[in-house]
This record gives sequence, structure tokens and C-alpha cells, in this order.
Amino acid sequence: MKEKRLSILFILLLIAVCVAGRYNAIKKAIPVASITVDEMTSLSLELVFEGTKPVGVSSVQSLVVTDDYFVIAGRPFGTLEQGGETNNKLIIIDRQSLEDVTNHFISNSTTFELGHANGMTYDDINNEFVVVGIRNEYGECDSLARIDATNFRQISLEKLPCVGNGIAYIDDAGCFAIRNNDVLVMIDGNLEYVIDSCEMATDLTNQDIAYYNGKLYLVNWAYRRNEARAVGIRKNQNVIYQFDLETKTMRAFIVGRPKMEMEGIYFINGEAYVLFNGGGMKYGYYYIYKILFNERDLE
Repeated sequence: MKEKRLSILFILLLIAVCVAGRYNAIKKAIPVASITVDEMTSLSLELVFEGTKPVGVSSVQSLVVTDDYFVIAGRPFGTLEQGGETNNKLIIIDRQSLEDVTNHFISNSTTFELGHANGMTYDDINNEFVVVGIRNEYGECDSLARIDATNFRQISLEKLPCVGNGIAYIDDAGCFAIRNNDVLVMIDGNLEYVIDSCEMATDLTNQDIAYYNGKLYLVNWAYRRNEARAVGIRKNQNVIYQFDLETKTMRAFIVGRPKMEMEGIYFINGEAYVLFNGGGMKYGYYYIYKILFNERDLE
């Protein structure tokens, strides 16, 4: 009943906003940065997959999980160019066999225009993967890429009405949540205009986001020592913030290990998976872990 009530309330809110013609974001501060390590719930992870980064991939950046596959967007080596990084690659892992089946769908020479590929989600209405993190000549991530989820072919590059470095599809309401650095932005299902937004400033490095059961999950990494000290954690630890869209309340989970950069998070069938870039001597590897949430953590 709670999910149904949330869906109805959220849809009514979206309709009201659209009718009012409110295209500019309304920012309301959420005290994310004030949550310290003493108030965080510790999470344990279970290793699901360890892979070697393909030739040409500098770092893995975002993750989507389907019934059949783990789909990962990889960023290439090289410097920024106008329009952002180019020649991105996808990695496709079979969830049953845990084998890399990328070449079953695309050739080794196939590349994509995904920029930094900071965030990726699945739009089930259009059966597309949507990727954000594509920079313009000013270094702003103001574009997105659409990829057909059946044949893994890139469909288009399009402009966003905001900047985005993380994205989640909210299937209850048929809209998107986009992380614009320290601002969370709600955008219509066609990704044409901003519905609403609120500030979500943290002292940590912002990564991708995901949606599940009325809540958004925001991945943050302590890249610098000062970032870590601000919330009382250690460098290279990760924090997952949980934001309830109905109550507008926030809680936080700490991931002490592995001490690597957590890039993405994705929920499927009530289970959460996270993507890590390898660190230290293992930087040529990437890892997929399952989060061992308690049921009450997701209520």
C-alpha cells in the first residue's frame, strides 16, 4: 500500500508541477553533509564478479543490471575533447555463467560516444539504456546517450535541460532523477524539462545514483583525505546515501571495504549491485559486488 500511495502522490505532484509550468528548479537544502560516520549503518558486500578491463578502457564508470546481464560503461584513455571523451566501450557479463559475452553482441572495434559515462540507467518504457556524463566544450555534462537495450546499438546523443553526472529512472512515475553535482534534479520522462530539484551537498566525491521502492540511493566516494575527515571516515571508503522521496528524509550507509572507488549502483528484483574500479596494483581490474542489505534497510 505504501508503494501504491507513493506512486499516486508522486504522479499527482508531477502533474501539478507540469500544469503550473514550473520549469525552473526549486532548491531545498537536505543536510547530507551533516551525517557523520557515527550515524551511518555499516554494510557488507559479497563479491559477484572480477573482470579485466578491455583494451582501451581506462576505467569502468556505470552499471545497469538486467534479468540476464551486467552492463557496464567504460571510459577510454585520453584527454577531454570538445564534446567529451570519445570511443567508449560497453562490457556485457552474463549473470548466469559470469562470462564476458560482449562479443556476442558487438565487435571489438565497436565504440560509443558516452563521454565520461558517469551514470547509466534503464528506461523500460523505451527499452533503452540512458547514459549521462557527456561534456560540452565548457566541460559541462549537459548531454545524454541512448542505447538500444536489445541489440546494444547507440541510438542518439541528446541535450539535457541540466547538467548530469548520475541518473536513475523512476519507474513508478515514468520520470528521471539526475544528479547534478550537489543538486538532485527531477526531469520528465522525455528528458526535456526540469520538474523540481533540491540541494544535496556532500563533502565526498559524487558518483552515480539508483532508484528502488520510493527511495534514491546516491553513491559517494572519499577521494581525498579532507573529504573523508569531514564525515569521519577513511580515504577510499564509500558512503551510500538513501533519500526517501515521500518523507524527504535521509540516512547513510558506510562501505568500509573494499577500499576502492565505487562507481555505480543498481537495483533489480530487490537486490542491489555496485561497481568498483580496481585500485593500487589491481587497477587493471574491475569488480561487481552484491550489497547485503537487511530487509529493514530497504523499507
